[in-house]
Amino acid sequence: TLSDPAVSQFTKQEISKLYKRFQQLDKSRRGFLTVDDMETMHELCLCPLWKYVLKEVLKDFKVDIDKRNEIKFKYFIRTLWILCDKSSADLKLETALKIFDEDDDGTLYASDLYKTLNILGLGIQQFSSKQLKEIVTNLIKDNAKENEESISFYDFLTIYGEQELLESMTIYLRLSKK
Repeated sequence: TLSDPAVSQFTKQEISKLYKRFQQLDKSRRGFLTVDDMETMHELCLCPLWKYVLKEVLKDFKVDIDKRNEIKFKYFIRTLWILCDKSSADLKLETALKIFDEDDDGTLYASDLYKTLNILGLGIQQFSSKQLKEIVTNLIKDNAKENEESISFYDFLTIYGEQELLESMTIYLRLSKK
């Protein structure tokens, strides 16, 4: 069910309100949303990582978004749960690690860090490709254990800031009675 902790911990009342929101976003009445539909949700516009979270949710449910751009209500709910202010920091950080760590080994190599900095808006928008590669090289050199070519996700959190990352992954849904 949608209140199963594997999906969300929204109350039945909150799920009902989110279903109404889902229907409002589904202007074509197809029974699913597209990424474009979800982009019209103002809460998500303020969250730079929402599309990456959605991709991880779809991966978990074994859905290939590139083949079928159909976001069912269950995936919508799971994505919003991960991002909402009521979800745990552990869930957000676990999801961030999945997003940033390409090979799921718990460490961030240069390619992972390059991608991560771009996702977080600290990449090629602010630095040239050469400068960004130099930043990544220095991050690893200054923070990796001896003879390592990567840093742990937790080292990255220390450098970037755990609170900053959590804030960039948090949306505030208005689900209270009104």
